[in-house]
Amino acid sequence: MSTPQSTSPIKPSRLGGRGTFKRILDFNCRAWDGPIGMSIAAASDASVKQSRLGISIGRPVGNAVKRNRIKRLLREAFRATRSDWPGAFDVVILVKPHETLSLNDYRGKIDSLRSRCLKKRPFSPAKEA
Repeated sequence: MSTPQSTSPIKPSRLGGRGTFKRILDFNCRAWDGPIGMSIAAASDASVKQSRLGISIGRPVGNAVKRNRIKRLLREAFRATRSDWPGAFDVVILVKPHETLSLNDYRGKIDSLRSRCLKKRPFSPAKEA
């Protein structure tokens, strides 16, 4: 019995894989706001219509429960601000050890980091056709 294939043409909104993260981090467009850092690059695939997110969070940040809570809050904050991005980008959020913040605090940090990264290195993202 074969497994059903997804018929959706939309790619997942999450980034994965060491090579993908390395490409974005090597792009050298990185900014920090306290314990949260962001690195962005233009979307690698022209078929991507919206920005995609990857999160790098290590064990020094806390136990699995704390790390997963921070990741959930960061993903939700990113989803809430996704429409503010001027095109499709691949985004990696880097997390240093800190006390868990509120959703609004993470949303504010993502907004400020996005504007700082885009000012630091202007480039043309993949745009919708």
